[in-house]
Formats: sequence, C-alpha cells, structure tokens
Amino acid sequence: MRKKIAFLLILIITSCGYKGTDIEKFPNKILEFNDLPDEIKNIYLNQWKPNAWDTFEKNGYVINLDSINYDFKYNNTAITGVRPGAKIFTVNNKSFFLKRNSNKEQPPFILKNKNIYFQLSRNSNEMNLLNLTDLKKCVFKKYDISKAIKK
Repeated sequence: MRKKIAFLLILIITSCGYKGTDIEKFPNKILEFNDLPDEIKNIYLNQWKPNAWDTFEKNGYVINLDSINYDFKYNNTAITGVRPGAKIFTVNNKSFFLKRNSNKEQPPFILKNKNIYFQLSRNSNEMNLLNLTDLKKCVFKKYDISKAIKK
C-alpha cells in the first residue's frame, strides 16, 4: 500500500509542471514608456482603460497587433499542484509560461513583431486612471519570442 501511495505522490508531483517553454529563457528587455513602439504607446494612451475589465476578460487581456499571422491567447492559472500559478501565453499553439511574480505583470499583454510587451509595474493603487505622467513612471517588459514562432 505504501508503494502505491508513494507512486501516486511522485506521479502527482511530476505531472504538476508548467506546460510550455519558460519565457524567461528568451531575450528580454526592460523598457520605459518612451522606449515603446508608437503603436503600443497609442494603445496605453488612447485605447486601453485599466478599469475596463469586462472587455478584456472576454479576450483574455491580450491585444494582438500581429493578428494576420498569429493567434495570441493568455491564461492566468492558479496554483498548479505544488507550484504557484503562472501566466500562460499561447502563440499559434506554442505555449510560453511566466512564473507568477506577485502579479507584477499587468495587462494588456501585447503581441507585436513576435515580441510580447506588458506593463511590469504600476505606480499607483488607482487602477481607473493612467495618464501620460503616470505612464512615464511605469516600467514595461518586452520578450522576443521570434526564434520560437518562426513563420
């Protein structure tokens, strides 16, 4: 009986891993607002409103600027077995995970030119207003996943 329990425990622990590739293995860069491509700046300034959760929950908190070539999805998982949850990005059925980091990664998650961009910090507890002054204080992150999604 003990062998069966031990076997089940080992099976449960080993099967609880993240699905996909760790996105931290790809080239990444910390950016300030002014370093972002103009199209992404425009999204933050004119299109995306942090309190519009209903809209973004329907499309998974993503904005796909490469939609002609790529299908882009996002899923935020809870605890996975003995591991904390992860943010899972899927681009054309190729999955990438980002380990949970106290929810420092903020939507929207944007795919542009085979790069995933997102806000890494929010300098305000107020989630209903982001203006240019606030955005200039924020830090963003870019992951280059081009080698993984060749097309």
